[in-house]
Amino acid sequence: TGAKALAALTALTELRLDNNEVGDTGAKALAALTALTVLYLDDNRIGDEGAKALAALTALTELSLYDTRVGDEGAEALAALTLLTELRGDWQ
Repeated sequence: TGAKALAALTALTELRLDNNEVGDTGAKALAALTALTVLYLDDNRIGDEGAKALAALTALTELSLYDTRVGDEGAEALAALTLLTELRGDWQ
């Protein structure tokens, strides 16, 4: 997938992939981008499994997941991101 190709860009600190059909597999690939501090994934197909993978991005200070399939389980996993100063979403 396109997200897998982007996972090679390990120096990225900001990534905006709104409305790109990123799903759980793509989110798992993006979890390799450990330098990210800002990540926007609004209007994608990411669910709880993808959110759990994104919880590995411990440098994130800003995360936006509006219009995704993330539910309570995924939101709980994201609570481990203690550096977040902004978290946006509409949990299902």
